[in-house]
Amino acid sequence: MAAPPALRTAGWRPPALLCSLLLFGHLALQAFGPRRRSAAFSAPAPRRPYALRHLGQSWPRPPRLSHSGLLLPCRRATRAAVPVAEGALAQQLKTGVASYYDGLAPLWMDVWGEHLHHGFYGPRPSGAEPSYAGKGSLDEHRAAQVAMIDKVLAWARAAGDAEPRRILDVGCGVGGASRRLAAVFPDASATGITPSPVQARTAHTLSASEGLGARAAFEVQDALAMPPNWTDGHDLVWSLESGEHMHDTPKFVSELARVTAPGGRAVVGTWVHGDLGPGEERLRSWERALLMLVDSCYYLPEWTSAAEYERMCVASGLADVRLADAIAPFWRAVIRSASWPRNSFRLLGTGVDGVQSAVAMLLMVLGCRIGLIKFGLLAARKPLRPAAAAGVDPPPSTVAAALVGERRPLLREDDPSPSQESLAGGSRPRGILGALHRFSRPHTVRGTLVASLAAVVRGVQTSGGLPGGVGIVAAKMGCMVLSLLCANTVCVGVNQIYDVKVDRINKPFLPIASGEMSVSRAWGLASAALVVGVGLATSLFSPPLAAMYAAGLVLGSAYSVPPFRFRRFPLAALLIISCVRGCMLNFWVYHAVKEVLSLPFQWDPVVFFLTRFMTVFAAMIAVTKDLADVKGDVAGKIETFAASFGARSTATAAACVMALNYLSAIAEGLWRGARVFNVPAMVGGHFAALAYLLWSRWRLSQRRGEGADRFYMRIWDLFYFEYILYLFL
Repeated sequence: MAAPPALRTAGWRPPALLCSLLLFGHLALQAFGPRRRSAAFSAPAPRRPYALRHLGQSWPRPPRLSHSGLLLPCRRATRAAVPVAEGALAQQLKTGVASYYDGLAPLWMDVWGEHLHHGFYGPRPSGAEPSYAGKGSLDEHRAAQVAMIDKVLAWARAAGDAEPRRILDVGCGVGGASRRLAAVFPDASATGITPSPVQARTAHTLSASEGLGARAAFEVQDALAMPPNWTDGHDLVWSLESGEHMHDTPKFVSELARVTAPGGRAVVGTWVHGDLGPGEERLRSWERALLMLVDSCYYLPEWTSAAEYERMCVASGLADVRLADAIAPFWRAVIRSASWPRNSFRLLGTGVDGVQSAVAMLLMVLGCRIGLIKFGLLAARKPLRPAAAAGVDPPPSTVAAALVGERRPLLREDDPSPSQESLAGGSRPRGILGALHRFSRPHTVRGTLVASLAAVVRGVQTSGGLPGGVGIVAAKMGCMVLSLLCANTVCVGVNQIYDVKVDRINKPFLPIASGEMSVSRAWGLASAALVVGVGLATSLFSPPLAAMYAAGLVLGSAYSVPPFRFRRFPLAALLIISCVRGCMLNFWVYHAVKEVLSLPFQWDPVVFFLTRFMTVFAAMIAVTKDLADVKGDVAGKIETFAASFGARSTATAAACVMALNYLSAIAEGLWRGARVFNVPAMVGGHFAALAYLLWSRWRLSQRRGEGADRFYMRIWDLFYFEYILYLFL
């Protein structure tokens, strides 16, 4: 199914003033507004001090349940499947959710329709303003909510699935999804459950008005303790925007799995927090503060990530688990409708609950934009014959598929986090050519090509043009570039041969790690590249250049080859890469171009600057290349900066060093001026590169999971840019 454009834009860090204003307004409402009460409790909801250690302050907030029944901070810790002791706090949470929606449901139904969930409004028409959200009529909102159900249903069901006969809607609200599912599947009966008797009665009334009769029934049930006779009783178990209210998520997922019939599907759409990034163990302090405010408005317990939902599904016996981040374009439509004068006055009429909900909606928008809050979709199938029941272990491929899942985009046009291989190689050929393509490590090939070609062009520029015998000179230049590509192939090939075990974890797409290429064939390719490269270097260039070429090969190989294997030691690896890729490469290419052009060697201050600058740059490439490889490096007992200090700290340190490198280039351009450099290119180009670096590091802080790969490849983008800029210095 094609994914329409989404509302979500690039992540951004909220301004401190905005956070402060929202925080102040929210706390003022809590401090001076009336306390929430429910029918089950005559006393106000207990409010206890809640310490955020990283903020260094105590903030008042409603209590939140942990799995042990204790108050815990909102943090991204993986939850263990431990039963929750049903106490007063758990009961209050369930009662609070019901009373909260009972109070706001009439307004929601009158403004947005008879579905207590958001809608999918689709892409705006061509030529519409960026703020377009439709006319905002009630009919449009109803159509959008139905479209959301249809989109999720089409994504969740696999080709060949039989139509369900028994449907269960967990957290049905006023039965909007139940009625729609009953209409989509005319031979099915739908049962909706809700903790609110008011919602159940409203759902019955609406169902009768649509003539569904007994095909849509509604009951007051606890989603964490559904009736025992419902086990294996439903072909489709549906839960849309209710899982976030469950104080015991493992129990919730377990109950969904229990009531799903063998061969049936469970579909969950719920608000989750973003997955942890490399080296992260918990939320940042301002993220915890933002979620804390949202929690207190919407009766939300601890947040769960989509990855945790996936693990819970596997632990509950579900298979074929698929996930999607469905940031649907509904925020503008909802906020625009709420801002109409009539609706604004009605919202104010609901009291503090309604006003706090409006503030929390803005916080939710903020969380979605920065990647902290996501609308996650999950679909899973209950096996017809669980392997455990048969007394045998499931096939490894089945376990792997269940653990990894299939993540497909839905309802958005957001760039996924591709692997380093796809980022580096783009669309690539398949088969033997594809294996050779990946064996060469395309981003390093591009780096070698750009560096050598830029040096050739620069050498021709500074020498006043090509001498006589253009064909011979061009052939020698081509052979020089080919020799450098051969050296690159030797180094990356030997590295893959000796790192095959680590690459099976870190880079399974590489041909040796994936089994597409044998080790013997890899040795053959590396040996052929060695012979060709050394032959070209010794036959075309002077002995000093040939010796330097050989020294670069020795250092590049010692990086990976035992007993040296310097890549095990982060400082040694940094020195080798910075020396070979930064210092030796630039000096060798410059000297080789002079020899080919039959010009005497003269030291060029621009070349000296480039060599100095790229030596530091290559050192940071050596540091950042391991950001996404922590898991395999730890398993292979390879010490790296990322494994020792954490990916986030390492990325920050590398970005700081690179920023200082760019600032030094800008300062040198201003200091030496036009007598050495083209000042506009020197200063403006490096300032633009510095801005791109800072933006890339900031983007890494907003992304989760595989964002480190993208950050590393953006470092290579800056590498290419520097050599292009070199032509104008």
